[in-house]
Amino acid sequence: MRRLKHQALWRYSMNIRANIAALSFITCSLPLFYLGHVTYGIACSLGSIACGLADTATLKRHRRRDIGLAVIIFFFAALAVTWLFPHSGWFTLYLAVSSFLLLMLAVISPRLGALGFASILLGIYAMILYSPSQVIWHIPAALAAGAMWYGLWQWLASAIFPYQQDRDLLFDVYRQLGKKFYAHALPLQEQPQNDHQVFIRSAKARSSFSQSFNELNQRLHQKMSAGEVSLPLTQLQNQLGLAATLAEQSRLLQFSPSGEFQQQFPTQLARMSAACNALAHYISLGAGADKSELEQIDIAALHQWPSAIEPDREQALASAFIEQLTLIIDALKHREAAQLPPPQPMTLEPPTASSEPLAFWQTIRHQCHWQSNVFRHAIRGALCLASGLMLVRSFGLEFGFWTLMTSLLVLKPNVAMTWRRFVDRLAGTLAGLLLVAFMLKWQTPIWVLPWIFCLAATVFFHTSARHYAIAVCCVTLFVFCGFSLNGEGNMILLPRLENTLLGILLPVVWVILISPGWHKKSVPKQLHQTLVGYQQLLATLQRLTDQPPSIREDSARQLQASLALCVVNDINLFDLWQGYLAEPRRNSQITETILVCSVSSNLMLRMLTRLVAKADELANAEGQRELQLTLAMITKAEKRLALLSQSRLFYGYIARHQQQVQSQLHLMQKQQDQSAIGLLRLLQSEILSFRTRSIPKSFTCLNTK
Repeated sequence: MRRLKHQALWRYSMNIRANIAALSFITCSLPLFYLGHVTYGIACSLGSIACGLADTATLKRHRRRDIGLAVIIFFFAALAVTWLFPHSGWFTLYLAVSSFLLLMLAVISPRLGALGFASILLGIYAMILYSPSQVIWHIPAALAAGAMWYGLWQWLASAIFPYQQDRDLLFDVYRQLGKKFYAHALPLQEQPQNDHQVFIRSAKARSSFSQSFNELNQRLHQKMSAGEVSLPLTQLQNQLGLAATLAEQSRLLQFSPSGEFQQQFPTQLARMSAACNALAHYISLGAGADKSELEQIDIAALHQWPSAIEPDREQALASAFIEQLTLIIDALKHREAAQLPPPQPMTLEPPTASSEPLAFWQTIRHQCHWQSNVFRHAIRGALCLASGLMLVRSFGLEFGFWTLMTSLLVLKPNVAMTWRRFVDRLAGTLAGLLLVAFMLKWQTPIWVLPWIFCLAATVFFHTSARHYAIAVCCVTLFVFCGFSLNGEGNMILLPRLENTLLGILLPVVWVILISPGWHKKSVPKQLHQTLVGYQQLLATLQRLTDQPPSIREDSARQLQASLALCVVNDINLFDLWQGYLAEPRRNSQITETILVCSVSSNLMLRMLTRLVAKADELANAEGQRELQLTLAMITKAEKRLALLSQSRLFYGYIARHQQQVQSQLHLMQKQQDQSAIGLLRLLQSEILSFRTRSIPKSFTCLNTK
């Protein structure tokens, strides 16, 4: 485990995107600092940061176009700020209108949405550097120059290290997949504290894996579709396909021994745990790991049970776990045969709209309605920044630009994400200010400040995406160093704190006032959508088993696509539970109920995964009869859940289902090695729990009204 952490830390620190952003930031600021042009050095470095945020393209031609567009927009956005900054009324109106329009660019393309966000942030950076004595275009030109400098570094990185960013993402995919295998190994020698502990560990790892997998899958699909076909891309696609296969196989790697079993067979469980951990370590090293490490896993020893004992249920489950482990190891040893092309992404990046201005405006105008998530977020952003500016100007807050910058970075599309940012921003700022206070007390030498500036910037770029609190702490440090080099370092402590407090409160207020997006309201709809996916999977399975083997190819592809969609729905349901945990003032009963829904969904997904693998066993009269009965039951349950998902009584109804889920989990353990018919009957009993409860009269009356 320690070796894995060291390797992961090394690969994490060698991330090409973060390192190029850090190099661009440092090389465009440090020389100017030493030449005595601190203000212009800060301007260039901030322009580099903004361009890094705008750089989200996958294709080379898109990246060149986006960076060129960013340089132009950045210059004029900063020029407008420096021109209107002295006029409070006009500047407030400009900030509100421009913020709304720039955030609305996300409806045209996610790439343009990132460019719009970065342009707003760059306008706030121009406020930081504003001075009445400066020529109006000097700071905008320096900010645009920083963006151009970032583009030059990215061009060099693409030429010298092609596909390195994709390789970094692939390593992250396998690292997250390795964590999932570690989660499956933990219960072999640890007694879980509660019934859901093992599930939560595994589901969290699966959710992280899914995010990394989808990001890389999207990038490769776009490159292949655009004609950027090459041997390295093909190899990356094959390695990603292998990761998809391993993830599907790991879904069947489930065994949680009882305390009595752990006491009776400690040696055997230790071997199983060691083998699973070794497999997890091998996977975490990436697709190019040395196969010799797999040869060291002694599979034969795992099958050596004491001959004096009689086989029982748990030993059969342990043997099934070992067989699945053996299957995965064999697939890795012969990985060339196991590689499959990854599934097509569920959603593709919308193409960039036509260059005609009319097309842009029509697209934005058609999205100007309250059902659009982007529209609501743009309204919140405009109001948040405008109200922040009015408060800053009304109270004469020093360094008020921090309020606007904090608000922009904290504001997210829903309460959970905004609240998480709120907490991270506050914690990071307090930690950074504490370090600043120590530096002021010890009177840090002036020659040390540029080095602290560089170190803090480098850590910032490596942590901004995953550890926001650490990134904010680093921002506080390099902002202090920049101001200190400009002779204003001792002035930032109190203004930074008061502006941060105001800046983190405004987004929370506006996101609660305007369509907060509570996760508990999204769970009923997602649960219903998940059940619909299971219904479609069973229907596809029925069509496949009803066909002769010679013409099943199309149905088999549809079956795999349906299973992939079911996995996405199940992950989304668990992510809603994780999102609800991040919300303020959550209800413990609702928290438990959402988790129960996720556990029940995952239970059905595991059964359906086994059924897909055993599809041939259903190609007979009994199999077709049981399949038809299961499909009829899930259709009836889906209709009931569709009605139930529209009611305030949803959580009370599901809470009464909780005990049935617990019993089903134990039943699943007992029936883990069942045939396809047995799995169908087990699935029927789980589906039955959704529709055996009678719907209260109050519920019927509520929906009738």
